[in-house]
Amino acid sequence: MIILTEVQEKELQAVLPDFDELLTKDSKRDLLFELDCAIVGMLDENYNSTEESRKYQRIYDDILYNTPDDDEA
Repeated sequence: MIILTEVQEKELQAVLPDFDELLTKDSKRDLLFELDCAIVGMLDENYNSTEESRKYQRIYDDILYNTPDDDEA
């Protein structure tokens, strides 16, 4: 089970086109991979963090630390 707040779900729906499908798959690994790709696309031209990328990095970290690994669920 992916652990998210309602606010985080809405934020992720805005940047991950397949968010609902990823939630249905219930794979932490797949969701984090797609979110990581989105975060990389938010970096500036020098690959530095932006306000937007930091916001989604916090959500990434929340998922990483609060959701059990796929093989533990």
